[in-house]
Amino acid sequence: MDLNTRQDRLIYIAVFALAILVHLTGLLNDVFISDSALYASIAKEMVQHHDFLDLTFDGVDWLDKPHFQFWITALSYKIFGINTFAYKFPAILFTLLALVYTYKLARDLYDRETALLAMLILATAEHLVISNNDVRAEPYLTGLIIASIYYYHRLVGDSRTPGSSVRNSGTWNLVPASLFAALAVMTKGPFTLIPIIGAVGGELIIKRNWKSLISWRWILSLSLIILFISPELYALHHQFDSHPEKVVFGQTGISGIRFFLWDSQIGRFFNTGPIKGSGDPFFFLHTLLWAFLPWSIMMFYAIFKRFRRNIPVLDRSDEFYTISGSLLALLVFSLSSFQLPHYTNIIFPLLAILTADIIIRMKSRAELTFFKWTQYAIILLVLSALVMLQIQFRPEGRSPAAIVAFLLTGSVVILFLKFRLKGKARVLYYSCLASVLLNFYLNLVFYPRLLYYQSGSRAAEFANENYPGKPIRSLGVLSFTLHFNAYAEVRERKLKDLAGEPEGGDFLVFTSREYLDSLSLMQVDYRVLAAFDHYHTTMVTGKFLNHNTRTEALRKHYLLEIIKPSDHEKIIQPQGVH
Repeated sequence: MDLNTRQDRLIYIAVFALAILVHLTGLLNDVFISDSALYASIAKEMVQHHDFLDLTFDGVDWLDKPHFQFWITALSYKIFGINTFAYKFPAILFTLLALVYTYKLARDLYDRETALLAMLILATAEHLVISNNDVRAEPYLTGLIIASIYYYHRLVGDSRTPGSSVRNSGTWNLVPASLFAALAVMTKGPFTLIPIIGAVGGELIIKRNWKSLISWRWILSLSLIILFISPELYALHHQFDSHPEKVVFGQTGISGIRFFLWDSQIGRFFNTGPIKGSGDPFFFLHTLLWAFLPWSIMMFYAIFKRFRRNIPVLDRSDEFYTISGSLLALLVFSLSSFQLPHYTNIIFPLLAILTADIIIRMKSRAELTFFKWTQYAIILLVLSALVMLQIQFRPEGRSPAAIVAFLLTGSVVILFLKFRLKGKARVLYYSCLASVLLNFYLNLVFYPRLLYYQSGSRAAEFANENYPGKPIRSLGVLSFTLHFNAYAEVRERKLKDLAGEPEGGDFLVFTSREYLDSLSLMQVDYRVLAAFDHYHTTMVTGKFLNHNTRTEALRKHYLLEIIKPSDHEKIIQPQGVH
């Protein structure tokens, strides 16, 4: 991928710009029903209550994740208002941070060509795009972890590859390295240090750089990390440790600091904490096959080649940040009982550099043929999946944004044809465009229709328009999207608690069909204001995707108004009650 000519630079810029635009289109969609909407709601309560120390959901103390993501989201709400854009926009910024530091690290370790390719591979990796739509903690972690690795690398620069132009850059690198590491810890806990320790420690141990490994600087770095996470420790002590009477996980005397440092990490790993799970040791290997598309096969090949090149004789001209950091993280996560696809995102920058290196190194006819047909097979698979999804799902409506995006993609294809791309560059750029096209379709066509079935969002929109300011009680339906999108207060209630509401019945109720009969048995009179089709959008099945069987997969959720004996007012005509 030579960028020495104006033509080559124009093509790269066009493809990279499209890749960034794909990430930005996720800003147009609603938050997803599970963790995204939950995290958005927690930050919303933080802003509404003017309390930036306590994490609460539904007015109840919440202890699961640290504060950093919520502080950043709350700041975004302060600037842009409480809305979906404000929730997702910081994730885009941290993704851009990841792209910048992926380039900087690859540029130091290899050359400009490898760095530019690594940045493009990272920008088009499938789950990175998904994570900027279904935003959780991972976009933050991806940027923070690779930034920390970069500055630690600059600290121990004398252990780098012999031909490198940058040597040890000074102890001052400990400050940004430790700061970024601390921010990662304040985003998801101490386990986020694993890829950092694996990358830097692996580089030093494999090359037997004992002088850099056994150094006072690591004690100083640990001290700085502890100093930088002190706001998190203070917030946890303020909310939990200083209030042992609070009931958390069904118990009193819960220490927030202990949970942060131990139970949420080591406790989950050994499945001894209050939150338990189950795991498959091969989960992340097969997850990466789709999560790192369209580069997954080349990524596995790059790992294989790196081992083959260094066993049994070590090639000291190699760097080992990427292989050791990514494999240690994968090993630890695979042994853990908690396994979710987005966990892999934090090592994507390292995998992107590994993959870029092997693609640049390919010179033999056999390797180039393998690269060509592997990538073309993936492109065909991706485009076939897109066509099949459209045929099966049949989303309604035409999005002007989607039309513009597809036209832009088509114009870049025309640019390729005009400049007659050949060889490795043609395979590379068409792989990128396959990713771009797929994710334009997902973000602008598929997801908008999928998210229509998040009944909580539609109920909130209905209540905001027709009953502004009227409290909503969620009965038997835990809807994070309702909490986030509703302007009025939303609280979860049990059936027996509704009668004791201080509003004396002056509230709306969001519930499912199963609870309608229960309300009648309790002699609670109500009117159905609106009914909504509902589906859990993060657990898509074939029955739901098939337009012929979709209705069988849907449930009904209802927005009710409780009727007081003296209430004879005329109300809005019910919508869609079945």
